[in-house]
Amino acid sequence: MKLSLNDGRPLFKNLITVKGTVLNQFSLDEYNSHLRVATTSGFTWTGTSKNNLYVFDADGNMTGALEGLAQGERIYSVRYNGPMGYVVTFRQVDPLFAIDLSDPTSPRVLGELKVDGVSNYLHMVNDTHIIGLGAAAGANGGLGGGLQLSLFDVTDVKRPVLAASKVFGTSSSSSLATTDHKAFLYHPGSGIIAVPVTTWDYSAGGSFWDGAMVFSLSGQGFQHRLSLSHARPGGNT
Repeated sequence: MKLSLNDGRPLFKNLITVKGTVLNQFSLDEYNSHLRVATTSGFTWTGTSKNNLYVFDADGNMTGALEGLAQGERIYSVRYNGPMGYVVTFRQVDPLFAIDLSDPTSPRVLGELKVDGVSNYLHMVNDTHIIGLGAAAGANGGLGGGLQLSLFDVTDVKRPVLAASKVFGTSSSSSLATTDHKAFLYHPGSGIIAVPVTTWDYSAGGSFWDGAMVFSLSGQGFQHRLSLSHARPGGNT
């Protein structure tokens, strides 16, 4: 739904409908008076799912569409950067698609990178590098290997590269930052990254750890710097 503000009063302009479902706010973006929307249609459990990207002009008219990406998978994260869009889908491996949106009438895939695990959140470092945070691959495929930081080099958008990765936590670890971008901290000047982490260790009688893990990003990749527990004296969190 598009609204305009006239003397502080919202007025209805138009309503846009798209095929499929939108993952979160990062699935939508406006650039040069065009709205870009990434969706998943169909169902992964029946193998009918498809991923799509639609472009609309300021009047709500569709100007371009890219449909049928990664059949049988669904979108896990999206990030737009000017005329480029980056979409991560997943079922067994994690394809990162680099999509050219410079022509709103003809969106097209320029490059694709398949890596293990999945990125639930993408954070732009600059025009050529993206940080991904998500789940690491498990021992027998799929997920379950802990949490993972990934650095994608998209200097050549036709050939995206996994420049660095760091697996941390355990199979029972989770991070709020995978679903809430406000819980993810990246400081460009220092390369410091901080994310909240929660871990249940069932093998140790149900022990629980809750806190933040801090990393640095440099030419040597990701380095774990410290872990900060939220536990208070006496064991309470």
